[in-house]
Amino acid sequence: MSANMEDRASWDASFPGIVWKQVFHRVPQIPSHIDLHDQVAVVTGSSTGLGFECARQLLQLRLSHLILAVRSQSKGEAALSTLQAEFPKAHTEVWMLDMESYESVQDFASRCEKLDRLDVVILNAGCGKMQFSRCGGDNGREVTLQVNYLATMLLTILLIPIFKAKAATDENHGQSSRSPGRITIVGSDMAFWAKLKETSGSMLDAISSPQDFDGMNQYAITKLLLPMFMSRLVEVVSADDCIVNIVNPSGVRGTQLMREATTILPRLIVYTSGVLLGRNLQHGTRQYLHSALVLGKESHGSFCDWEIRP
Repeated sequence: MSANMEDRASWDASFPGIVWKQVFHRVPQIPSHIDLHDQVAVVTGSSTGLGFECARQLLQLRLSHLILAVRSQSKGEAALSTLQAEFPKAHTEVWMLDMESYESVQDFASRCEKLDRLDVVILNAGCGKMQFSRCGGDNGREVTLQVNYLATMLLTILLIPIFKAKAATDENHGQSSRSPGRITIVGSDMAFWAKLKETSGSMLDAISSPQDFDGMNQYAITKLLLPMFMSRLVEVVSADDCIVNIVNPSGVRGTQLMREATTILPRLIVYTSGVLLGRNLQHGTRQYLHSALVLGKESHGSFCDWEIRP
């Protein structure tokens, strides 16, 4: 890393640097040449907040087939009804996906394998649990760790060969000019402030421990693990097969991030920071689209918003 990059990384990770980007930088518009006609996209966690707005903005770009991946059938159907009313010509459907279940993740990937084509996947589903709980009973991993990191990475790993296989099929049919598939994973600048526990054993076991559990720090840890894993993933995954990156939406109002918090403090922190510094949903979501549609192979394995960050 160059000295200039080190200086920039330090600034971008600092609280003043984050505030500067939030307050004095505008999210650029999506270039007019981006047209998703005939393409297929998946957005996870798309029944509310940033996920729903992301789905809406993809349809604004003339996306032909949208899959809303949600864990609540009723909320998914409500989101579907709203989008169909606004975009009646698009093929929009709801698929169930519960990130607390590895079986559900595997079943979802199997359904994706049966699609005629797959172009863009935005892994937006996430949570911030303030009370310690495990997935699937006493033997499971802590919920925030599984949803934000383990299941998200599992789905990424399962989708990459699907993108590669579909690209090979297109090439066999004389459609080699098609762009690589895209997977954009939603991260957070809270990763900069994560504090990992010291352990002589398994790091995942330590993170899944109820001892000294701090929900805000747990959320930050899960977002830190994403770029750590990504740095290894791109060593074995070519950008020619699938471009994988992480998008950081920073502060955005109306995300419902801490909707499951049982205490007032986490909700108050998210609400106050959103009011003071947060972008609106439209601008926050546009960062998703920049990372997923505008940035190219140079963003493979990178931490981005509308540009690549150190």
